[in-house]
Amino acid sequence: MYKSIAKTSWQRRGLGFTLVELVIVIAIIAILSAIAVASYHGVQVNADDSDREADVTAIMDSLEDYYAKNGEYPANDDLNPDGNYPQMNGFTKVRAILPDLTDEMLTGPGGYQFYPGCVNSASCPNTSDDWRDYMTKAYMYSSRYRSNQAGSYAYFNVPSTYGDGTGWGCSIYTYYDDPGYMIAWYSQSKKLWIFKRSKHGEVNISSYGSGPVAPQTCTFS
Repeated sequence: MYKSIAKTSWQRRGLGFTLVELVIVIAIIAILSAIAVASYHGVQVNADDSDREADVTAIMDSLEDYYAKNGEYPANDDLNPDGNYPQMNGFTKVRAILPDLTDEMLTGPGGYQFYPGCVNSASCPNTSDDWRDYMTKAYMYSSRYRSNQAGSYAYFNVPSTYGDGTGWGCSIYTYYDDPGYMIAWYSQSKKLWIFKRSKHGEVNISSYGSGPVAPQTCTFS
């Protein structure tokens, strides 16, 4: 009879987990789930940035085709004559000048879109919070303001590191006498601004205001 009772007790013990064991199992599952979610998020962010980089490459290829045919790059007001802020009302003018670009190439994951810079500094409130927020979701294009202007230069400023509250960090100069262009976009995976410049024309970049916050640098990639 003792053996029967002992066997029954052992069998009962083997039917389930103790409370402590259940807590440990749940904790392990929670940790593995958190790791899986974080890993998926990282993969998705990297994939989105890859799509954005492909968009920028397509836009730059189209701009170089335009240069080959016209000997210059389009000015800001050629692509965005109304200087629409904070966003353009479609891409009709852009596609008329750069016809090989599609809406899919001009827009990216997370609400990114191609945005030619303001026609003049007054129409570009680049110190306001909403403007800074919008800039991180755009492929910012800047060349000379207007194609019929000469001399002097246009400038375009971007935040040092978005959201850090330290002000502006980099300034890009595009000259009227030998105009090139730059495209800036914000990498969500790297948390850095990526600066691209034209193959032709004069375009310079330098520190501005408080300067860039590491690891951000004012360099073209």
